[in-house]
Amino acid sequence: MATIIQRQVGGNLAEIYESIAETLRERAKMGRQIRTLTAEGRLSSVILLILPFAVAAVFTLVNREYLALLWQTVAGWVMMGVAVFLIVVGMLWLRVITRVDA
Repeated sequence: MATIIQRQVGGNLAEIYESIAETLRERAKMGRQIRTLTAEGRLSSVILLILPFAVAAVFTLVNREYLALLWQTVAGWVMMGVAVFLIVVGMLWLRVITRVDA
């Protein structure tokens, strides 16, 4: 595109290419900076995903009867379904927050 415009208008093609190269380098640099700045949010989202399952595993190891009602009653199954739904919604929300389209 720059070559076509340069042919029509005239000017220094080397300068145009250098300007385009500099713009692309700056854009790549900004993308790396954004990825670095959102790393904490991405790590937090992974921890928040793992945390409920880790707590359930610990409770199961410590006292199996404590979580038994979740598997044995209809209300427990409903609560588990709601919990899974909320975890999925939370993960999608955190993904939107931490993703930046540059």
